[in-house]
Parts: sequence; C-alpha cells; structure tokens
Amino acid sequence: MVSRGGQVPDPLQTFDSVGFSPEIMREIQRAGYAAPTPIQAQSWAVALRGSDLISIAKTGSGKTCGFLLPGFMHCAATRRDPRVGPTMAVLAPTRELAVQIKEEADKFGRSGGFRNTCCYGASMERSLLEFFFPDSTSEERRRNKKRKTKNSLFSAFFDLPSFPLSPP
Repeated sequence: MVSRGGQVPDPLQTFDSVGFSPEIMREIQRAGYAAPTPIQAQSWAVALRGSDLISIAKTGSGKTCGFLLPGFMHCAATRRDPRVGPTMAVLAPTRELAVQIKEEADKFGRSGGFRNTCCYGASMERSLLEFFFPDSTSEERRRNKKRKTKNSLFSAFFDLPSFPLSPP
C-alpha cells in the first residue's frame, strides 16, 4: 500500500468494527459474507477517514463493496433532499463494469433506501431523465430535459457543450 500525505490506517478486520448501519449489515449477512476481504478491510479504513483512495486487486476481491459501502455510509450521514441531486457518483471505464457496479449498488443499497442509475452511451439521457423524474410521463421528461437541475449530475452532463442530446 502506498500513501501520500498521511499515515495508512490499520485495516478494519471485522464488519462490526466498520460501524455499518443495521440496513447495510443485513445486506452483508444476506449476501453470506463472513468477513471483509483484505482489499475491503484496507479500503474501508482509508475511505472512512475521508481520504482519497485507489484500490487495485483481482476480479472478485470485493473492490466494489470497498468503495460503495463507505459511500452509502456517507450518503446516510449527510442525507439531503433527493430533489437536489445525487450525493455520490461512481464512474466506470466500461459499460459492463458500470452494470456490475449498479447491481451491487442495488443489492447493498436497497434496504437503506438508496436509489441509483446506470448511464452509458446512447441510453444515458433516458436513464438520467428517468432517475431524476421517476414519476413523470415521457412528455414531461422531454420538457424537463430542457430544465437544468442545479447541482446535479443531470446538469453536469447536459451543460457540457460537446454532449450530444440526440444521436448524430
């Protein structure tokens, strides 16, 4: 492990030592996990301290829960009005990885009431509109596409001058 600007905290070797909410603990038990993986134990210690983190480990080592679960803890602690916009954004380099991360977010965020969406390629515009305006009709979504939601991921994407609103 490499650290810049501070000492590396000791890994959190048990789920109880992390301080997860009862909802997250219920999902961990439902998934059948007995103990944190090494990458999770170290990642949680760093992330919960509020430090930036890059985790590199093999596929199936638990990296996704290594960043999602502390993110959910932060979201729960700072629970804002969901109409203001997202509290956490996860970026993935491929569509396949984005879909896998969404599945984990669904599984571990469900009981905590965390909503998420997966945006990639041509489906991004529709996914964002459905996420931010879940109860609206297609016509209302088209109108809302024009409305910018301040401080939201929706606004961040649609304010980019090079972002195509429709396929070429």
